[in-house]
Amino acid sequence: MSMQNADLGLKEDRKLREKIFHDEIFEAKARRKVSKYYSFNESIRQKFIELLSDCASKNILEIGCGLGLFAISMASKGARVSAIDISEYAIKTAKQKATKENLEIDFRIMDAESLKFRNNDFELIYGISILHHLDLKRVIPEIKRVIKIGGKAIFIEPMEHNPFIKTFRFLTPRLRSKDEHPLRMKDLQLISKRFPGYEFKYYYFLALFAFPFCKFPFYDKIQHFFERLDRKIFAIIPSLKKFSWQVLLILEK
Repeated sequence: MSMQNADLGLKEDRKLREKIFHDEIFEAKARRKVSKYYSFNESIRQKFIELLSDCASKNILEIGCGLGLFAISMASKGARVSAIDISEYAIKTAKQKATKENLEIDFRIMDAESLKFRNNDFELIYGISILHHLDLKRVIPEIKRVIKIGGKAIFIEPMEHNPFIKTFRFLTPRLRSKDEHPLRMKDLQLISKRFPGYEFKYYYFLALFAFPFCKFPFYDKIQHFFERLDRKIFAIIPSLKKFSWQVLLILEK
């Protein structure tokens, strides 16, 4: 085991696999091949950005910062940003980008299941598609520990149950780590027990049918129609929420 891995406490095979996988993914820029598919989720990202907009002068933490683009954006808005990732390549690249922008960001290689921060350190914690790579029984208590009373944690995460998304994952195995686990309803229940002040917003059930029209000029209207339909269906039949592609987690301590 390398000294860096020892410092991270990466003694578990699962964590070592995740670290190696993400180093390789970031360095090879492998996700660019399917980036067009992820541009489909604009509405959930816009809501996410809106929820993070009041960040100036706040101590904030990004978990799973990747190459640092979002952390840099937050720092440019006046936030005091700490950002962690398990990938050495990602953190090295993120530091270089922040230096070019003359921004002070505390980028660190760190295991999110064992945060090296003090209790009640942050007013805001966030991440995109990171919790489903982690052991929720470990990371959720850590997030709650380091967030201040009245602070929030906001995440976008994929859901497990939708059969179309399952097929897409099956067809793109090299973009998946062996140990990742899109969230199930039981995972959301686990999270809600730790954060009674929670809100889950579900996105892209019938709205997934808008995707074939993404190159058409009227695509936005079609997508918005299906998204409105999703909200109405969820209000009538809440059990269908589990078949959403993504969920927005808003957790308040």
